[in-house]
Amino acid sequence: MAHLEWYNKICKAKGIGYYDCYKNQLGSSDREVTRLKKFLTNYWKSFVEGVERKPQKEGAFIRGTWLYSGRNYRRMVEPLDIAEYYRDGDKRDYQTHGRSRHYILLEKWQEDDAEKLKSSPNNKKKQNVAGILTEDSCFWAKVEEALISCKLLKSGTSSAVEKQLAKENLDMFEQYALNQSITMPYLQKFS
Repeated sequence: MAHLEWYNKICKAKGIGYYDCYKNQLGSSDREVTRLKKFLTNYWKSFVEGVERKPQKEGAFIRGTWLYSGRNYRRMVEPLDIAEYYRDGDKRDYQTHGRSRHYILLEKWQEDDAEKLKSSPNNKKKQNVAGILTEDSCFWAKVEEALISCKLLKSGTSSAVEKQLAKENLDMFEQYALNQSITMPYLQKFS
């Protein structure tokens, strides 16, 4: 994870976003990150499978420290998976067709734990990783879908139905982005 944070800082220093830098695969550090990403993904997939196999108390899957680490992993690595998914340009709907089950479970367990913490008197807050990471690890999938919708609207070959669906998708993305800017101040400048 420290190497990914380092990669994030290198991208920022280059003036290229973490996501875009990885998606475009411009340098050797991008290829090294692919190796690290594969290692971390294999580790977390195995970890999630192990947690599912072990008998657990009702409603408790992973201890808080593992959930926190899993959230950081998901926020750092899933955008890279999204970049790979959309790199070729002919894929759509990552969240339905491309998202790995281990991300879904890690997110669900984190949400369940957050609900439990809200209702308990011992409400602990954890510090976020880098301020430039979004809380929603699927943020970039939503951006990619919005870009596809923009291309469909500009295209002269799209049918009226395709254009209407693209417009609806953009409206949903706009609402999503506005909701995110409330929780992520750095997005407010784009609102």
